[in-house]
Amino acid sequence: MSYLLKIHILLLLFFTVNATADETPETSSEIPLYTYHNGGPFIVKEAQGLTYELARYLNQEAKGKWVFKVIKLPRLRFNIKMPDAKIGIVPWVKPAWLRKINLKDDLWSYPYFKDANVIVSRNDNKIDYTGPESLFGYTIVKVKGAVQVGLESYIEQGYIREVNSINFEGHLNMLYHRRADFVSTSLNIAKYMIPKLGLENDLHISMRPIDQYTRHIMVLNGREDILFFINDVIKKMAQDPVWLEALAKFGTAELRVTNFDVMD
Repeated sequence: MSYLLKIHILLLLFFTVNATADETPETSSEIPLYTYHNGGPFIVKEAQGLTYELARYLNQEAKGKWVFKVIKLPRLRFNIKMPDAKIGIVPWVKPAWLRKINLKDDLWSYPYFKDANVIVSRNDNKIDYTGPESLFGYTIVKVKGAVQVGLESYIEQGYIREVNSINFEGHLNMLYHRRADFVSTSLNIAKYMIPKLGLENDLHISMRPIDQYTRHIMVLNGREDILFFINDVIKKMAQDPVWLEALAKFGTAELRVTNFDVMD
């Protein structure tokens, strides 16, 4: 075989391989979807709940480029793991809740869910929230390591006593059995869990919230490509019948954010 013929064959192989590579989709990359919201309506059973509905929707929109996999963590383990996590997203959060973790290069999506923090107490010992002072001398039940926005400094100073359980169902059971006086939680969770546990006639939700807020998706380690994708998905899913049907399963469709004019 002549020298020129060998060169011709090598060049043909080079361009054939490169053309094939350009036409081949990238291999799917797994993105951990970390969550410490391990009770309803976020997680209600194995692979069921709002968090799994969100993961399925993101995977549908990613079209194989990324695969978002739900990873459940207790809150304390979540706090320990996040600073060293190389890649991932965290749904249903806002920056103030994660301030103790000292994250670097965390990015935040558009808001996609509206909520409020409310006080839940027993009907036989109703607490109607009028400000932090209205909770002084009472005992809150909370997850150890979780930040109670608006109340944390008073808990640390001892004005409000603290006991702990591992999840919101445990909170309500401790409250019902008089081992605590109140729970501070989201209205979304309270409205879902109280009827589920059959405690509508036993527990009281204060009319005035501690605060009102929106939930976001946090993207770890400055991955702007993932953030841009998620923001595009958030704007689309607000009016997508597929996502509305998913929210409707848990009675939360009216809590979605629909106005993104100020975001662009």
